[in-house]
Amino acid sequence: MQGGTPDVAIVGAGIGGLSTAIALHRAGLRPHVFESANGLRASGGALILWCNALKALATLGLQDDVARTPTAQPVETSEFRRRNGEYLTSIPVGELGRRHQADTTVISREDLLATLRARAEQATDIQFGSSVADVRHEVDAAVLIFEDGKQRRFDAVVGADGIASKVRGALGLDTSLRDTYQDLWVGTAPWGYGGLIPGNNVATIGDGLRFWHTLLGDGSVFWYAAVPTMGPSAPRTVRGLENIYARWHDPIPRILRATQEHQAWRTPMRDRSPSLPWGNRRITLLGDSAHAMTPDLGQGACQAIESAVVLAQCLGESDNVERGLRAYEQRRFRRTSDVIRMSWLVAHSSSITSPTLGVVRDLGMRFGLRAAVMSQLDWLFAGPC
Repeated sequence: MQGGTPDVAIVGAGIGGLSTAIALHRAGLRPHVFESANGLRASGGALILWCNALKALATLGLQDDVARTPTAQPVETSEFRRRNGEYLTSIPVGELGRRHQADTTVISREDLLATLRARAEQATDIQFGSSVADVRHEVDAAVLIFEDGKQRRFDAVVGADGIASKVRGALGLDTSLRDTYQDLWVGTAPWGYGGLIPGNNVATIGDGLRFWHTLLGDGSVFWYAAVPTMGPSAPRTVRGLENIYARWHDPIPRILRATQEHQAWRTPMRDRSPSLPWGNRRITLLGDSAHAMTPDLGQGACQAIESAVVLAQCLGESDNVERGLRAYEQRRFRRTSDVIRMSWLVAHSSSITSPTLGVVRDLGMRFGLRAAVMSQLDWLFAGPC
């Protein structure tokens, strides 16, 4: 690029921000990471890195590092069941991963963030406790203005600061969110009771509720549950959640009984309707600040990692920062929009409350939709990397 090696500010040290720092450094740029919190935000239990994310991490030299973490567990099969345990269908996730040369893996959020931080700190200093108040443009720079009044100029700014992004707001872009009127509960718990198969995920659906669980590599169980937020019966504690799922198939009640209140987190399930622009001039967005999606396909973190890799490619290949940023946005918009729509559809089809429509959905899963799901996953797992 003209004028020497560009300095790129990254606002946010989450999965997307740290991945971006690593990718930019490998592409020959100088990243600078600013995080408002005083440390990494590792709450949220665990997550799935589908094979498209593992392929993206492989381009950053991190695939083996992820595999060596204590909680990492490769996924072989995803099962779908009704609330009474009746089997509907299964997806050979491991087989699909081998087709795309990468394993789908479940991992604790803490382990993933620690792995990303260790590599990012080889590329740059991560400045914690640095809260950004505003971003503005100058003729040849983007300026970060911090809460303490300090200002710093950069060749480019990447807002990777989450679904309530300050950078997005500073750009004057639409900050509205779509509400699913569901709460997402995510938790982990120790497990020593048997009955769970390593590498086998189980998704259970019924009566407007859904529950998903799997084993992590350290033997603990990772789970999430989605429940309607409306009405006085909406649970506010794990014990309340346990009551709701008390008559669901084993081991769901046991998993919730084994979970302490501090081991679970509740958040409203929302996304952002796909729209451009993601930025202008020398500023862009990445991850939830650009393409927030519901968690039903487990692609939120995966798409952020993909975006980090593509952003670095576009900036590294361009001789002009602004053209590189716009090329990144154009390359990523269609794919992330499709994943947002797919996730939204799954969120709503999985939360059907009508018994009749629920039977139709379940029959479709059992007899007609498996091939369609396999085709969509094949496209998803191919990724952009």
